[in-house]
Amino acid sequence: MNSKRTAIASLGMVLLVGVLLGVVIDRHLLDDHNRPPFERRRSHDFFERLSVDLQLNDVQKEQLRLLLEATKNKHDELRRTTGPQFRRIQEEFQQEFTKVLNPDQREKFEKITKRNRPKG
Repeated sequence: MNSKRTAIASLGMVLLVGVLLGVVIDRHLLDDHNRPPFERRRSHDFFERLSVDLQLNDVQKEQLRLLLEATKNKHDELRRTTGPQFRRIQEEFQQEFTKVLNPDQREKFEKITKRNRPKG
C-alpha cells in the first residue's frame, strides 16, 4: 500500500514538473505576441545577430526574414491548435493532484497555480 502511494506521489510530482516546465517554455520561449514590446525584440535581435555575425547580404537578409516569419506563423498555428489540449491536460492534472493534498497543501498549490496562469 505504501509503495502505491509513493508511485502515485512520484507520478504527481513528475506531472507537476512537466506542467510547470510547459508553462515556462510557453511563456518565455514561444509566446511572442503576448509579450510586452520590449521583450519582442528578441526575434529582431536574433535576426540582427545572424545578419551581422554571418555577414549576410541583402538578399540573404530578406530570405532570413521570410523564413523567420514563416516559422513564427507555424509556431503560432501550432500553439492555437494544441494550446487548448495542453490547458485541458493541465487542468485534469491539477484536479487529480489536488485530491492527494491535505487542505494546507491544497491552499498553497492553488496560490502557485494562480500565480502561473496566463493573464487575461
